[in-house]
Amino acid sequence: TLGGYVMEYGASNWPLRGSKLTLFEGGTRTVSFIHSPKYITPRVETGMVHATDWFPTLLSAAGLEHDEDVDGVDQWEKMKNSSLPEPRQEMLYNLFVPVKDVYGVWDAIDTWPPISAIRVGDWKYIWRAYGFDGWSTPAEQGTDDEPGVPKEVKHQLYNLVSDPMEKENLAEVEPEIAEMLLNKLKETYEGMGAAGNFSYPPPSAAGRPENHGGIWEDGWC
Repeated sequence: TLGGYVMEYGASNWPLRGSKLTLFEGGTRTVSFIHSPKYITPRVETGMVHATDWFPTLLSAAGLEHDEDVDGVDQWEKMKNSSLPEPRQEMLYNLFVPVKDVYGVWDAIDTWPPISAIRVGDWKYIWRAYGFDGWSTPAEQGTDDEPGVPKEVKHQLYNLVSDPMEKENLAEVEPEIAEMLLNKLKETYEGMGAAGNFSYPPPSAAGRPENHGGIWEDGWC
């Protein structure tokens, strides 16, 4: 478990590897549905869309401008026209050094390298990850007899187009690609400064509904 949390049951994303709170595809990949008959032709898209992309995309859909230096990528034109090139070719999954008591167990793990992963094109590189690293039992076969055991993995390279279930680590087969992606993570980390030392603010009840007539307000929960 992770702070009392059973990793494997965190939200099965079978047949993808891993679960919630992990950097494998089972913990990071999800689906989205957009309905806009005026602008979008029904179809399935498989390109990369990060959560940060929604902000500039929705602003464009509403006819509003946004700053060019926002974290997200504007996907609106691609959504309207599937023949356009994919606007996002690179994605950072995560990049942080755990600190003691964030989740209650990180202090038992060495603090380097950072828990991090990156994708460029078809390739995904995991510098280091911690959590359930297996594959859950399909729902129609019932629940697993044993909960997933958190594990640490390092230096993993996968081609997500040919191997979306992340079964074949190609870090030693394609060392130049692994090194290129590792260097991208290192460069990003070096530019993060103090933000690399991940920590949560102390809990606060300021935003709880009982303090605001049943409505959630600003406040860390």
